[in-house]
Amino acid sequence: EAAEHLRAAAALASYSLQVAEQAAAGLDTSAGELTAARWLDAEDASAHQSLTWCLEHDTDTALRLAIALAPWWRLRGRAAAGYELLHAAAEQASTEHDRWCAAQLWLGDLAAGASDATGLDHFTAARNALTASTPSPLLVRALNGRTACLANLGRLPEATGEVQEALTMARRLGDASGEANALYWLAGLAYYSGDHAGTLEWLRQTQLIDPAAVPARMARICSLGLTIALTEAGDYGSARANCSDALTAARRAG
Repeated sequence: EAAEHLRAAAALASYSLQVAEQAAAGLDTSAGELTAARWLDAEDASAHQSLTWCLEHDTDTALRLAIALAPWWRLRGRAAAGYELLHAAAEQASTEHDRWCAAQLWLGDLAAGASDATGLDHFTAARNALTASTPSPLLVRALNGRTACLANLGRLPEATGEVQEALTMARRLGDASGEANALYWLAGLAYYSGDHAGTLEWLRQTQLIDPAAVPARMARICSLGLTIALTEAGDYGSARANCSDALTAARRAG
């Protein structure tokens, strides 16, 4: 019937958005990651069909759906394809909205593994937009993201200033994930500087944060960093046990 296809596509998009945003909330926890990831695995075809349709017919929903799918793309090794889809959605969004800033943060995350320079551009765009507002977990993410890219580009003094600001802000906000990420990159900067004792000390501090308050992926990253630091310290028994735990956690998450 007339317009039946459009109504069906819009209904599917609405359903896909509801699923993706609920699953994204689960992916941001330690306990809910596996269930959320498997849910999106099962909804892969319909979610991406909806996203393709929304890019042409409903740009607001396209951006929300792409942001919600971003952590799953990263987890499943689909960062390159996800970056292109999110970039297409973000291009049509207003730069004055927090959702645009969230898109820039995810674009930075998805790009950084392949190009730290590209990732830095996205994190900087988000940082610049967010600094006009009150401190927030989004701004902490932007600062931590800039830290990671700057460190990997060899710009250690700049990275140090960013991560110190991120850590202070995260602790003031009670942002456990942001705090863990900042501590991880303080350890990374110490490692790049040859300070292996400092690396180990910063990473030990990540283990003092309540695991339930940190996304599972962040916990795995900190655990792997601790494995490297313990190895550098010559504590091979602890390093092996820690690495084994991290491997089990990664396999459990798929």
